[in-house]
This record gives sequence, structure tokens and C-alpha cells, in this order.
Amino acid sequence: TEPYFMGMPISAGIDLFAVRSDNQDASSYTSEQIGGALRTGFRLDEFSSVNLKYLLAYRKTGDVDPTTASPAIISQEGTDWKSAISTTFTYDDLDNPLRPSSGLRAELETEIAGIGGTTYYGSVEGRAWYFVPLLDEKVVVKIEGNVGHQQSFDNDDIPLQDRFFKGADSFRGFAKSGIGPKQVGNDGQYDSIGAQTYAIGTLEASFPIGLPEAWGIEGAVFSDFGTVFGTDQQRVKKGVDGCTIGGGCSVFDSMGLRASIGAGIIWQSPFGPLRIEAAYPILKQDFDEKELFRFSIGTRF
Repeated sequence: TEPYFMGMPISAGIDLFAVRSDNQDASSYTSEQIGGALRTGFRLDEFSSVNLKYLLAYRKTGDVDPTTASPAIISQEGTDWKSAISTTFTYDDLDNPLRPSSGLRAELETEIAGIGGTTYYGSVEGRAWYFVPLLDEKVVVKIEGNVGHQQSFDNDDIPLQDRFFKGADSFRGFAKSGIGPKQVGNDGQYDSIGAQTYAIGTLEASFPIGLPEAWGIEGAVFSDFGTVFGTDQQRVKKGVDGCTIGGGCSVFDSMGLRASIGAGIIWQSPFGPLRIEAAYPILKQDFDEKELFRFSIGTRF
């Protein structure tokens, strides 16, 4: 990224990527994508900025075993081209970009895929983080909200790689891709098939735990809550669309509220904040998958 392209207050950048993801445990497929993006951005004022991006990627969904996978996954096996433009508006008045204790950061991102390519859909996502210091800034309360929705522009399903898969870091107490629509596969196990809509909130308080401040170790308690839902997939009868099991390949999808509570330890390491957390779902659907312990690296937002 060049932050002052040709001496002007405009950023310009390029991305090149080649990614392979193994989603066999949660969804019975692997994915590959190779491509790049062109980016530019500029500030509107002291706190607001706009970023634009054009992305082009060749993608493959493969390693699908029709004897075990669900029809929703089997139908997505193959390749496609994604050509998309996106816009992100950001407002940020945080006091510290890595370890904020006060202020607001909010983002609104829209994406349209179908400017060329073979995928046609639109999506919008909103994210916000608000920090409040308490007790002489020894305790920091974070209020976070995340929402998103996708809509196909034709009669085809939204590609598997573009759907919303939530859990783990994005919804603690639940496994990666452990929350949201699922379909019974031909092995009788659940496959996560991705959602079109989500709304997730977080309340979290971080605080000192009595260790020397120089160690950079603090505690946290939190609650994540929300819902992940929406799929065009319907119940499939045996012998239809790749379903081979007796009784059919049922689809499970619910707008029901999920919630979890937990606590953790945060270490401000030289590599960024390291988090060890334990969380337990107090509201869940029968087909959701739990994950009680989680280790992650990242900022407070």
C-alpha cells in the first residue's frame, strides 16, 4: 500500500493471494482461490474514510465425497470466477488503534459480485466497536455489534465460499462454522452450509488481575449473543439431488437466539494480544456445535 499515491492524500494498493482451506470437518469440502485486488482510499475528515476495492479471483470447491457430504455441498463442487467491487466507509475516533480504552470504530461495507465473472450477488455488512473506560481506566467495557445480509441476483445459490460461517472467534462458545444452517449429509452427520443473514453482539469487560502492569496480562469476562440464519436449501428426499440416506437429507435453519458467557486471560505480547478463553453456550439450537476453549491472536476489535 502506498499511503500517498503520487504525492496526493489518496492511498493505493494491490493484493495478490493464493489460499487453500480445509473445511472437511465442518462442511465436507476444501476450497482454493487465487487472485488479486486493486485498492484505493481517501479520508473524508479527521475521523472518516472511504475505501474502494476491485477483486478478481478464480476459485475451486472440491474434495467432496458424495457418499458422505450433504446435497448442498455436493451441488457446489466445481469452479467459478468472482469479479466484485466493494466499498467500505469507516468512522474511527479510538484513542489507541491496538489497545483502545475509549471511542468508537464503525464500518459499513457493501459488495457487488457480477461485474463479469460467474457469481452474481450483493452483500452488506456493518460492524461497530464502542469502548468505555471505568474506575480510572482500569476497567474497559467493550460493546460490539456485527450484522450482515446477502442476496442473490439470479436464481442460483450464493457460492459456498461467500456465505457467512460463524462461530469460534466470531461467536465464542461455538465451534468454527458451528452455528447457522446445517444439512444432514449422506453419512448422517451435519454439514454447515453457510448463512445469508447474521446479527451478533458482544458485551465484554477487561480488567487487571493483580499482576505487574509491565507484564501486560489482564482478565476479561464477556457474553456473545445473536443469530445466524437463512438458506435457500430445502429438505431433500432420498434419491433427489444427491441424497442417498433413508428419511431424506433434512435442512436445519433457525432464527432462534443464541448466547454464551465466558472469561479469559489476555496477554499483550510482542506479537499482538494473545487470548485464552473459556465460553459456554446458555442458549443454543440442537444442531449447533459447541467449543468450550479457544486460543486466538488479535486486537480488541
